[in-house]
Amino acid sequence: MIDDVTNNLPGPPADVGAEDFTIEFWLKGDLSNNTAGSISCGSNINWIYGNIVLDRDRYGQDRKYGLSLGAGIVAFGVSGEGTGDLTICGSTSVLDGNWHHIAVQRRRSDGYMWLFVDGMLEAQGNGPDGDVSYPDDGIPCSSCCGGNDCNFSDPYLVLAAEKHDAGSSFPSFNGSLDELRLSNNLRYATNFSPSTTPFATDANTVALYHFDEGSGSTLTDVSGAVGGPSPGVINYGGNPQGPVWANDTPFSCAGSINMWVNTNPANWNGNVSSWSLMQFPTACDEVQINSGEVSILTGNVGVARQLSIAQGVVFTVSLGGSLDIGQ
Repeated sequence: MIDDVTNNLPGPPADVGAEDFTIEFWLKGDLSNNTAGSISCGSNINWIYGNIVLDRDRYGQDRKYGLSLGAGIVAFGVSGEGTGDLTICGSTSVLDGNWHHIAVQRRRSDGYMWLFVDGMLEAQGNGPDGDVSYPDDGIPCSSCCGGNDCNFSDPYLVLAAEKHDAGSSFPSFNGSLDELRLSNNLRYATNFSPSTTPFATDANTVALYHFDEGSGSTLTDVSGAVGGPSPGVINYGGNPQGPVWANDTPFSCAGSINMWVNTNPANWNGNVSSWSLMQFPTACDEVQINSGEVSILTGNVGVARQLSIAQGVVFTVSLGGSLDIGQ
């Protein structure tokens, strides 16, 4: 949720759009599982017709944005508050069964937009001006598709689905996602080489999700951003039921080292400040726990490439918790 519609207080840090922003993540999928056709980009909202990857739409109202795939091509769209619409499209298909890094940016001062695929600039354009964050005093429409209350769909940033369940014309993305980072600045001025390790938080990170929980219905924000965190809720459904957790990763696991530095008792999915890199260990991390009492509690999953536990450390895995070591 990026706004509480019962009050006019600011939303959590993940409600980007009031200033410059960059949204980036890793994606993997196949064209056969994402059959939306090609998208005609331009001064329109046609991004909504692709297989939707990221949806921060507002039903029947302005100040919104989102990202989808049409015929495997990335489409990124923004609508201003009475300042028009723009959808920009990439040039290469990302639905080839391989991991791809996607980054989109928007400059608040003039609405300019950029779209990068695997670090290469594929599209840019002068988009609608103004604030596109969710209005703190916004009132959702009284009825969305099917007569449902828009309060339970509008004030959310939704992944891999059209948030209003508006029908088959707005299909969901079917594939894998990893490492979602939202920033309050423009991270990329030119072509770049995407990181070969999981994202780390910094002063401009307003939300960061590693997708490493492995179970449960909470997507943990480990950014440490002021005013946060901005946790996500995972909704399961369908037949077969999804989404499902997977150990697949876009990284080759060259391996950075996380070192346990907190001597106080803590659990693996507790405080990110307990780890040297200010983030939880991931499938590509070699972890050294040198002191203290460390637990993996019920419902939590500890993930690491390699784990070393020093003599004298108390390490426990509770019933219902698990530890995943190695790829």
